[in-house]
Amino acid sequence: MSENRQFNHYRPENTELRRAECARITALMKSDRPFSFLRLGDMELMFLIAAQNGTEVSWQDKINGEKDLVSSTVAFGHPGLRAEHAPRLQAAYERCSYLDFHDGWIVNKREFPKWKYVRSPDAHRNPGAAVSQLFFDWLRYEFHGYVERRRCLFIGAEAGILAALYVQPLYREASANYWPPGAEPIFLGETRRVGESLDDIKEDLAKSIKDNQVDTIFVSLGGASKILCYELAEELNIAAFDFGGLMRGLTYSGSDGHNFFRATHYPFYFRVPFETYMRALHQSSPDLPPEKVLAKAHAQLMIELIRKEEGWSYASERGGDDCIDLSAENVGHFWRSYARYQELYGHLRTLNSDTIRQVHEFESWRRQLGLGIDGKLLKVSSAGKATLRKVVRRYLHV
Repeated sequence: MSENRQFNHYRPENTELRRAECARITALMKSDRPFSFLRLGDMELMFLIAAQNGTEVSWQDKINGEKDLVSSTVAFGHPGLRAEHAPRLQAAYERCSYLDFHDGWIVNKREFPKWKYVRSPDAHRNPGAAVSQLFFDWLRYEFHGYVERRRCLFIGAEAGILAALYVQPLYREASANYWPPGAEPIFLGETRRVGESLDDIKEDLAKSIKDNQVDTIFVSLGGASKILCYELAEELNIAAFDFGGLMRGLTYSGSDGHNFFRATHYPFYFRVPFETYMRALHQSSPDLPPEKVLAKAHAQLMIELIRKEEGWSYASERGGDDCIDLSAENVGHFWRSYARYQELYGHLRTLNSDTIRQVHEFESWRRQLGLGIDGKLLKVSSAGKATLRKVVRRYLHV
């Protein structure tokens, strides 16, 4: 990997200011109805700017292609919305109860001046760039107290996995700081493509809210989360929280629930043992073909090596070399998970051409990181070749 490519987006240190704002968000969520908490995602921001300019963003032509993508190394994601959804997304951002502009994130800093919007100056928002991307902290410090004895519904592509994990003792032990004993969560799994099924999803979600007398919804459905949170809060007089990748954080997922390739970033709160996660995956999706099982398993192995700070998120190594952390702790977890992977799925590795391809992708990735004897040999060989090239170039320029 290149030594020059840095993610360089570390967890902020102004903890007390951030915690105070998170507590204010909680107070608003408890007292105000309707209430909608939204986040200005970088891809949604670029989507709206493109819509205002009458152009398309780069990811729109990739939406259909990802449906059939199965990969153990590709990391990709997008909001999933179509051009016709831009007016509803714009309205949600302009009228929601609280908007976190995510203005501490480099992409939003760069792109925000290009976006035209009208939002009341009296509307609630994050205090500024130094106190932004607050949903990470809110889950860490406020979630436990808020969901206790409150009817909350969680909808997202990982909700089926979360439901299966929630009843497992090992998961409840690992997540004890986040799930209180008095919680009454309702999980609604949703794997339809939001761009194709937004209104059908909204109708089903509204029915579940009414049937279960839900007080608060937590929505992890890409760009559709913003539209659903704002519109349903207003129509049903509830609280709604744009949960984003936090459902991956609560499940320790290395991939989005509806995809069979790696996620673009990984919110971290606690580890879930490999076998515990895979058991929940099989319970929620019992009919997955073997190559998709392997792609999911490989994503779980890879997440073990991502840099981890509780209450923050790092991208895959494609976002920066500093997103991989080959610490003794991470590498130890990787090899323990790898051993269980071999025991559980070793029989799939040479089952057919599709599983062989998934294993080849993953094992090449492992060796490139220098893990294992073959990985160390590859590193030494690569270093030797690089040195030889430098010597040859120097000689040719003498």
